Amino acid sequence: MITPDYNINEAERLLALQNTELLDTPPEERFDRITRLARRFFAVETCLLTLVDSDRQWFKSKVGLEENQTSRDISFCGHTILDDRVLAVADALQDARFSANPLVTNAPHIRFYAGAPVRGPGGLPIGSLCIFDPSPRDFTDEQERELRDFADMVEYEIARIDKADEQSKQMLAIIENMIDGVITINDIGIIRTFSRGAEHIFGYTSDEMVGFNVNNLINSSHLEHHYNFTSNFTGAIKSNVIRSYQELEALHKDGTVFPIELGLAEVEQLGKINFIGIVRDITQRKKGENEIHQLAFYDALTLLPNRRLLLDRLQQIIANCARQNRYAALLFLDLDNFKNLNDSSGHNKGDLLLCQVAARLIKSVRQGDTVSRLGGDEFVVVIEGLSSDRHEAANQAEDAAVKICVTLAQEFDLGSFSYNGSASIGVTIFNSSRSSLEDLLKQADMAMYKAKASGRNSVHFFDPQMQVAVSLRAAMQQDLYEALRMQQFQVHYQKQVGQHGQLIGVEALLRWAHPNKGFISPAQFIPLAEETGLIVPIGEWVLREACQTLAHWASDPAKANLTIAVNISVVQFNKKDIVSTVLNALNASGAKPHNLKLEITESLLASDVENVKVKMLELQRHGVTFSIDDFGTGYSSLFYLKQLPIHQLKIDQSFVRDIIDSPNDQAIAQAVITLAVAMQLNVIAEGVETEAQRIMLQDLGCGAYQGYLFGKPCALQDLFI
Repeated sequence: MITPDYNINEAERLLALQNTELLDTPPEERFDRITRLARRFFAVETCLLTLVDSDRQWFKSKVGLEENQTSRDISFCGHTILDDRVLAVADALQDARFSANPLVTNAPHIRFYAGAPVRGPGGLPIGSLCIFDPSPRDFTDEQERELRDFADMVEYEIARIDKADEQSKQMLAIIENMIDGVITINDIGIIRTFSRGAEHIFGYTSDEMVGFNVNNLINSSHLEHHYNFTSNFTGAIKSNVIRSYQELEALHKDGTVFPIELGLAEVEQLGKINFIGIVRDITQRKKGENEIHQLAFYDALTLLPNRRLLLDRLQQIIANCARQNRYAALLFLDLDNFKNLNDSSGHNKGDLLLCQVAARLIKSVRQGDTVSRLGGDEFVVVIEGLSSDRHEAANQAEDAAVKICVTLAQEFDLGSFSYNGSASIGVTIFNSSRSSLEDLLKQADMAMYKAKASGRNSVHFFDPQMQVAVSLRAAMQQDLYEALRMQQFQVHYQKQVGQHGQLIGVEALLRWAHPNKGFISPAQFIPLAEETGLIVPIGEWVLREACQTLAHWASDPAKANLTIAVNISVVQFNKKDIVSTVLNALNASGAKPHNLKLEITESLLASDVENVKVKMLELQRHGVTFSIDDFGTGYSSLFYLKQLPIHQLKIDQSFVRDIIDSPNDQAIAQAVITLAVAMQLNVIAEGVETEAQRIMLQDLGCGAYQGYLFGKPCALQDLFI
């Protein structure tokens, strides 16, 4: 017998080699490699793997046999399968089981045979791994174990193939039920498979697309401007012409263009490069992104850019100005009397007007200019590309602003009625980044308020002096808060005298003693306090101080009948709780209500007569009296005089100042006095500084006076000195 050149180290090396080299090869090649390894390992001429399961016929692999020799070998393999054990035949011609079989005796290549059964997943034999050699030889127990090891290798590969088949079926089921489309494509773009998801996305059936180029699914604009899928995919991906992930415009069977997300994966199958494409219809996502973008950057009502987008564009325009050395203009628009339209006709009509204003603004400027809505009835227009000369650029900006004014002054059709409106426009021009975005908006805003103050429906340019005034105003506003907190305010009193010079009362006047700036004129801070609403807590403090003074005087017979006049601002009187505020101050101090006189202005009466009347009557019912301050300078309507519980008219000092030399002032003073007498009202003149003025007023019939002639405003402790 011949003993093969065999050693255990070589066997281990060959086994390790197969385990590392066969992992990624096709099944046929893996089994062929095993038979070749076995042939080499056992030093035999032939190794044959036979699988009897009809579903696995393609696994048959042989080495060293001619086609017509296969049937002879099957007889040996059959014994191995039937016996389900390792079978070794040292010499077939000497073995009784085979010596009489002509298929064996006539096969000169078979003298030695050894075979091991190959078992399937259920443990039953489904084939055999056999080795043959034309020379007889012994086969040891150790060699039988090694042959069994090779058979185990085959079983392992079969199990792995079965698992891969199952996984492939599962993956196919997943792919066919995915919402996303899965398309396999060869390296020149020909479609090989087309999943159900792809059918749903594109509207084509698999039969309609397999074999055709994927270009048919891509919008032609992408093919023309970006890439064409008929090019070599591998090279195109490596050169980034085609990206492994991208968003494209796809083409539906019905001709509709829609957005998709495409991911491409390169795979190698049997030595060929293919691509798997995962396709997702992102129409709804794009719609959502567009809606989010619209909400983030555009006004919901007019669809104009909002403040956020305006600031972004303004930043770009500033950069362009610096680069091109040209000016740009920012126009801040506010619709005149817009609140009246909302209050009288409803917000739906106001919204309709805003939309029409937006449309007119867009038509009034060039295509590259920006029209934005900040909110309410405020719009901003940014005009770029003006002259490099500041004066000429200002003229260009003014022309654009005037054009807008004229456009907005034309009649608007609001459905059920026509509406004529106007706008006040503030303008600032710029050509560099020296001013911040917010500063530019503030400058134009200040200029717009200047346009409002000058009569509305006009254009006004920003002046640097405006910035100074605004800064001072802002500082004063902060100082006002501090003054209220730190109790820097004082109440001074100015005497009011009767016909014979006797003291009949005083007027409480607010004074601000600033720790650094000294006394600040009420003309400076009262308007700001009214605008900011601080006049309410300040006015309540003055009212409490006056009531406490009245309560203190009540114990002195010489002062018990004196009155104190307290100015009540429009803002303060319009508060819903003004009646309770006054009564609480009286009750808390113990002052007598009939000694408290509230001075109100004519502008209050013009605001809401019915509401004012209710409050005044309620306070009168408790004993409080009212005086009309600065009578004749404002509303001056006789209508409220006969309806409201007014006790006194006060002749404004502007009529008293020149009353000696001005016949007109004399006539006005006489008219006020005559009216007061006719309506049984008291009358008092303020600003009386000379005896001649007092005598003339007395001659006209005035019986009470207030002014420097009788004493300047002073602190309470100095009042009776």
